[in-house]
Amino acid sequence: MTNPTENPAPNQLSWLAKRYKNLRLRLISLRSGLGVQLYEIEEIEDIGGYILNRLEGSTTETHLSPEQARDWVKGRFTRPLCTWLRKTSQNVRSYALLTLIVIAGGFATSGIAVSAGKVAKHSNTSWIVFSIGLIVALSGGLSQIFRPGQRAAKRGALVAELRDEGWDFANSAGAYTGTTAESFKVFAGKVTEIHRRAAEVSAIESETKGASGRAKRAGH
Repeated sequence: MTNPTENPAPNQLSWLAKRYKNLRLRLISLRSGLGVQLYEIEEIEDIGGYILNRLEGSTTETHLSPEQARDWVKGRFTRPLCTWLRKTSQNVRSYALLTLIVIAGGFATSGIAVSAGKVAKHSNTSWIVFSIGLIVALSGGLSQIFRPGQRAAKRGALVAELRDEGWDFANSAGAYTGTTAESFKVFAGKVTEIHRRAAEVSAIESETKGASGRAKRAGH
């Protein structure tokens, strides 16, 4: 008699595969940080799977082996898209936090000054107002230097564009109604162009970090 644990039933294997996929997606979502929803990660994974299915069905046309197609989808679509989504969420949170500090600090300093009347020099109230004003100034400066709002808007647009292009290619829609080889050539070119624009956004981040690093070294 065969031991059932040695040859799992197809239903059991399917259940285990789904459990593994769900666990992996949840870990990716947690690692991506707050603000990235699980369904967004799932959608990216699904689109990547559909793109891979179309490529694997026409390996002779595209001259890509199944391994090459799988690596291309991961390296040029799913992983970059997840990374941009995570960074967009981080930029949005940073921008919201800095903006909130500036607004709340402005109200706080105005309220304290009004309630205290004429603030005497070297009093506790004057130091509180000065401290809050300094925090507000620093927050505004960080927002201007690192530009999280601008980076969030640009990265969000790139995420939406690449996701839409992926759906179109997977469904043979839009500019990808021709043969798989022709469509993949157009799709690969579009993906490269989107990656180039993403690199420009990353350059903004690198420049600001480099400038802040040089300022810190100059201060020592």
